Amino acid sequence: MKLRLKLLLSFALSLLPLCSTQGCKSYQVRGFIIQLDSGPRNITVSLEKNQNMDLKLAHYRVSRTFRERMCHVINIKKRGPWFCVESETLSFTEVCRRGGESLHLFSYASATWTLDCPPDSGSRTLSCSGDLHPLRLQAVLLGLDSGDFAFKWRPNDMNTSVLLSWETVGEVYKGRNPSEWSDFLVSRGVSGRPCRVYSEALNVNLSCDAAKEFVSFGSFNEVFISVASDFALPCEYLPEDSACSDTLKRYSGKMFHRNMLRHNIITSVS
Repeated sequence: MKLRLKLLLSFALSLLPLCSTQGCKSYQVRGFIIQLDSGPRNITVSLEKNQNMDLKLAHYRVSRTFRERMCHVINIKKRGPWFCVESETLSFTEVCRRGGESLHLFSYASATWTLDCPPDSGSRTLSCSGDLHPLRLQAVLLGLDSGDFAFKWRPNDMNTSVLLSWETVGEVYKGRNPSEWSDFLVSRGVSGRPCRVYSEALNVNLSCDAAKEFVSFGSFNEVFISVASDFALPCEYLPEDSACSDTLKRYSGKMFHRNMLRHNIITSVS
């Protein structure tokens, strides 16, 4: 009995890092465009009261206003040749498409997002500072309702460009060597004005004063098809008062108990 109890405690302690949201990285943006077969697989977004959110995958679209503060969990799972998107809180069970399709996620105000956290423990333990930890994305949407935003972008090959766009403007800048990062800074004043985009590496100095809601940074190839590239975004640890903080704890708790049952440890200590 004592040996079994020791095994139980040892196994439980080994899983403790998986049950913590401390160090979980989050991003303050409007949304992302993610290629199903190359991007993050587990996504959360913390929405405040009366906040709107859109989800689009091919011809399928969900657009809702949430009256209460809520955390939404969106999962991408591979099933044979298909990639399936599911979210209980967005009121759909599962939508499956080929891996080359794109998932569009957009909140109508800047929100707190996490990508691959959980179950990817690496995303919860890496520091927000120091080395770059790239995310494989097709586009990042930055809201004008937040402060200055500095990030880095790296193309996936020599023929990849970045498109800076908003309501009435679209400017294309060709990427450099895929092994080199290019810096970007979106500078904003009070109420988002003045707004300007800079990149010394790509020779960008562009006013975004005409943008009404957000600025989009998307990757495209030589025939102007959206492709995935590396984005290294500024992050902060998931706030304890975030609507998703409690969700991640409960999610990790479920994973903990599933692993316990899988190893038949709970039943062995009875």
